Amino acid sequence: MCGRVAGCILGEEGYSEGRFPGRSQFIVQVPEASHLKVSFYLDEVTAAGEETVVIFHEEGCRARIRTAADGRAVLDSMEKFSVFTREAELTGVGDHLIEFESDMQARYAVKVDVTPLRNR
Repeated sequence: MCGRVAGCILGEEGYSEGRFPGRSQFIVQVPEASHLKVSFYLDEVTAAGEETVVIFHEEGCRARIRTAADGRAVLDSMEKFSVFTREAELTGVGDHLIEFESDMQARYAVKVDVTPLRNR
């Protein structure tokens, strides 16, 4: 998808784990225009890094939404809410590539929540 290979398809019940620094991606199947929330749960954080980026791609990679936060903002979110999230509204139906990368040093678990726009 988008000229890249995604490691997995995430849905409401699934999650993926990994380590920063680094980058990864996954696919979300969206049955109708929806609000997506990507949540990161961090552990063993040893350095905040400079920036964490999440990119939401519309189906067929016809458009993208890039969201970024500096390292301190990520850690502030973790301290206040125990989670760091990025959100976007995607209008296309089908498979959507979600990419993320960070230069922080930490372990993470990432999950996605999909809420149809008609329910918001």
